[in-house]
Amino acid sequence: MIALFDSDCSLVAWLHDSGNIFDTGLEFVAFVRGGNVFSASNLSWLGPIDYTTLMDRAGRPVTFGSGHAPMSRPDPLQPLNPLKPLRPLRPLKPLTPLNPMTPHVPLGGWSTLSFAEYLAG
Repeated sequence: MIALFDSDCSLVAWLHDSGNIFDTGLEFVAFVRGGNVFSASNLSWLGPIDYTTLMDRAGRPVTFGSGHAPMSRPDPLQPLNPLKPLRPLRPLKPLTPLNPMTPHVPLGGWSTLSFAEYLAG
């Protein structure tokens, strides 16, 4: 699993190899389909993903994975809502990752949304 950090380099979530996203308590909160992130609770589109950078609907990064600089993209298009996925099994708790070095501010800046606000859609 890949640790996801916010702009303050605080651990906020985990990205599983399956594309499922878990919060720090390992609750299933979102999933990735076709290069986009959707809420697990209501299937709303949260924004695009570029490798390990989760972006808001304006294309500004909300989280990034350790070892990968956060990226942004201009005006992403909203995709069609996917089918509701089966609820995944809770993964084993990963080791606590080291906090990454503070990355450079991405082109266009960081999203103004916290991870919790991002998940709320």
